[in-house]
Amino acid sequence: MKRIGMCGVSVLGVIGLAHAAEAAPAWCEALEGHKVTQEHGVDSMLDEKEPRWVLPDLVAASCTPRADAAQRQEEVGELRAEWSKKLGLTEADWRDVADYALLDQTTRNNGELRLLGDDAAKRPWSKFDPIDQYATLREGAGISGSLELDHNFFADALGTRLTETGRLGYVLDCIGRGTTVEPERWAMCQGDVERLDLSKIPGELRGSTHPGGDKIRIRIAVMEAAEPLAAHAAQVKKLIASDPGYARMFEIAKTTREEWAGRYQKDAALLALVSKTEDARRSRSRQASAGCAEETRAAWKAAASNMPASAFANLSIADSSFEDRVVGIMLNDPEVYLATVAMANCAHDRDREELDSYIEEKVERQLHFWPGARGPRTQAMSAILTGGVEFDDRALQVRQPSVDRSFGTNGKSPAGGGGRGIIAKLTPQGDKVLVTFKPDLFKEQRCDAWKYSNRVVQISSDGSLVYDATCQKMITVTLDKSSKPTTVAADQMAGITKGMYVAITSDTLLYASPKPNAPATHIFGVKLK
Repeated sequence: MKRIGMCGVSVLGVIGLAHAAEAAPAWCEALEGHKVTQEHGVDSMLDEKEPRWVLPDLVAASCTPRADAAQRQEEVGELRAEWSKKLGLTEADWRDVADYALLDQTTRNNGELRLLGDDAAKRPWSKFDPIDQYATLREGAGISGSLELDHNFFADALGTRLTETGRLGYVLDCIGRGTTVEPERWAMCQGDVERLDLSKIPGELRGSTHPGGDKIRIRIAVMEAAEPLAAHAAQVKKLIASDPGYARMFEIAKTTREEWAGRYQKDAALLALVSKTEDARRSRSRQASAGCAEETRAAWKAAASNMPASAFANLSIADSSFEDRVVGIMLNDPEVYLATVAMANCAHDRDREELDSYIEEKVERQLHFWPGARGPRTQAMSAILTGGVEFDDRALQVRQPSVDRSFGTNGKSPAGGGGRGIIAKLTPQGDKVLVTFKPDLFKEQRCDAWKYSNRVVQISSDGSLVYDATCQKMITVTLDKSSKPTTVAADQMAGITKGMYVAITSDTLLYASPKPNAPATHIFGVKLK
């Protein structure tokens, strides 16, 4: 009897194992012969809350179970169903879990997602799939000057192509900085926090060609997002209640986002041009960049010509910072900013002599540090900076998030030349116009006869002695302080006539008005409204 019992147990064990092997889910084929070791027993798996530990064990217990798991397959199946619900998995999605189980523990815990494929370094932004977007928006390090590292700019550049998976990456990056309070940054991403729809992410992941392990790591991020999102909401509520200045910042960001809901349609052609130049810049393709100089320059002129002359009414051409102030005003116009970005992308890999020597260098240089208006997030920061936000607490002030984007001409110097004054004559010279200025005469007193003594008063920088001298005869002379004739690109001189006051820098018509000290009619070679 005892012998029969022992034999029965053995046979039952064999039958149980055989049954387990036969019942292995079809998705186990994704292991492709690789074995996942079951580290813990079923009881431990039932108690485990950490997906990074329990999922590999569940794969092992389902596909290559230890004896205890083989005899408790019903419980293993129930546990799989629980985790399927938590992670939004279908039975077919467990193939991704199998791939995830093959990752080493360090990668499961800490590894960042990466863009995959031979073209990863040159893949155009428009071709980024949901996981590409997520990986980029979660990446904290990379090539110095890479625009992708500016997550606000990159999220804006994705525009209406931003997926919910990408949005999750952006939101987690925005709010996931420990205990650091970043009001301006939070205001910029608040619209994404409110719009984030986690239920759409599983469907987006299924369409990605990324490995299953990457998909599961994002599913885990989705599962774990509820707690930090709730904590962040509480922080934002507390922040807004603490000072009306913070409430104003979030209000500005909301208004800006609402404005962009219409801008995506109104400026669709311009936004498409910017995206096209961004793709060409990233792909480094000559073919993709062909003709961009003319196209982007035309777009820039069209955008600038829509600016009202009144925007520059309070500026003086005599101000030493006039040019920088003009550029600042122009780049605070969303359409001009977008066109400038397109022009900068086009100019990025071109030689110095191919550039519009002043506009593409002076204007683009200020793109580095200005938040800009690539989309609702960056424009929200610009609007907060210029919106006159006033805090009740005098110690508080608006802080600009660090911005340093590498654009365009990379610090190349503009060409020399230029001048300013009233136009006396305009002479066409092919694609240029020679501008001759009206004489600007003034009288000056000068000494016409000196008497030198033998008293030394100074030793000059070259070591020679300088003797005391007195003037014996003063005369009055008439001098002309007008600028020498200079050339300007002919396409910038439309509407410019004899008698107008102009300021020319390099080969660019910087400023034109009917007379000195009158409001500008032309800025940077563009006629204003």
